[in-house]
Amino acid sequence: MDMKTFLQDYAGWLQSGQWPRRKEFENVGLVAYGRFVPGQSFLDSYRLREKFLKEFGFAVLCAEAVELLRPHCPWLEVGAGSGAWVRGLQAAGLAVIGTDPKNDEHWGFQYEKHAPLAPLPAADAIKWAPDRNVLCVWPTLGQSWAAEAIAVITPGRFLALVHEEEGGCVGDDAMYEILSTSYTQVAEEALPCFPGIHDHLTLYQRK
Repeated sequence: MDMKTFLQDYAGWLQSGQWPRRKEFENVGLVAYGRFVPGQSFLDSYRLREKFLKEFGFAVLCAEAVELLRPHCPWLEVGAGSGAWVRGLQAAGLAVIGTDPKNDEHWGFQYEKHAPLAPLPAADAIKWAPDRNVLCVWPTLGQSWAAEAIAVITPGRFLALVHEEEGGCVGDDAMYEILSTSYTQVAEEALPCFPGIHDHLTLYQRK
């Protein structure tokens, strides 16, 4: 894997489901918690992230994420955007469906580019598919829809959230308040990140 072929490689993994492990992404400057890799150009990494966002979305899928999610199928992804995580997880053999109201037009990526999505707001989608656990990747900073969604998840169901912890570029204060009072953290995996990004995948269970 190298920076020149990364986007092409990633598109291939969406189809094959053969996701590399987190450490293999270091060759293109993607490391846990977005630490800068000596010898990598920050400007090149920034440009690569811009291209990645337009093609796939905000977060990078890897083998560790697949392994964390697999035991808790079936999944419903809310706010699924381009559908890249839906497609990549399906290719790896996971039972996943995606939803998105598709009402934001300024994030750069194309909705449903990689997988079809039911046109539902997150909270409605969770009520629509009550037998599925819920995946949410990079809920919109400062918007309330993620908090409203996780508030309607019923006790015992799992929530898998890709985020940067409270104070990062994901979700709002209400979301983290609900997580702290109504959920138990079960597991967590760091994801490959572009410099300055601090993504991790946290598995919660509703109390």
